[in-house]
Amino acid sequence: MQYSRQGNLLVFWGTGDPSFLNPHLTQNPQVFDFLKNSREQLLFCPANYKDQRYGSGWMWDDNFYDYQAEKTPLPIYANTAHFIQNDTTKGIQVKPIFLAKTLGYDSTLHEDDFVGRVEYENQFTLNTLAKTGKKFEMHVPFHATPHFVTEVLADTLKRQVSLLESNMLPPPDAKTLYSLKADSLYTLMMQESDNFIAEQLLLLCSWQRTGTMNTEQAIDFAKKNLLNDLPDEPKWVDGSGLSRLQPRDAPLTGGVAEQNPANGA
Repeated sequence: MQYSRQGNLLVFWGTGDPSFLNPHLTQNPQVFDFLKNSREQLLFCPANYKDQRYGSGWMWDDNFYDYQAEKTPLPIYANTAHFIQNDTTKGIQVKPIFLAKTLGYDSTLHEDDFVGRVEYENQFTLNTLAKTGKKFEMHVPFHATPHFVTEVLADTLKRQVSLLESNMLPPPDAKTLYSLKADSLYTLMMQESDNFIAEQLLLLCSWQRTGTMNTEQAIDFAKKNLLNDLPDEPKWVDGSGLSRLQPRDAPLTGGVAEQNPANGA
């Protein structure tokens, strides 16, 4: 993340890094400890994010499947709520923990969909099988608005975090705090074909090049500077190859024509 001290305030911005509190990665506590122990008031500013929550051609009604977590400037917990119930959990365990108080039951949920969520809310519901104590483990994306991210951060850090609703971009003297080595992300993305990491890596690339996060910016740079020797221009829509609908400006269904970053081709 980037940060800038402004008197008794610590303003911080995301860079698209998907590793923060990601349950699938071994954590480097540097970012967490920095925010936890800072003496200043914490203000999260999302102004350097210039993208949408979903890629072109993504299906809106896949919002509760784990392969379609929302894109954000400051991912946390992989932008996903984690639910598990087994012999050792003594009921349903939820991360982030404070989401447990929002749980309800919905008898109309399919038996394979233990957890559901309304598209623009973070009210989660369980099916009747989950209510009976049946074992399951499920990851369900949450609606990662800036307000909700600050709420999750505040609950996780056990201190106040406020949202700075401003167009303030990181100043030239803003400092950058790093977390995991890049190969940790690459390994997880390539071995598990992780769409979320693929998308966020493109945002990271955009931030590195321009100071703001936009998927199209990263793709345009790569096509013009890294893939310009290909005989045919790749029809590159997103980072994950997730798109199943045909965007108006691309004859292919998504991902990359000759290469798919998420699948390591």
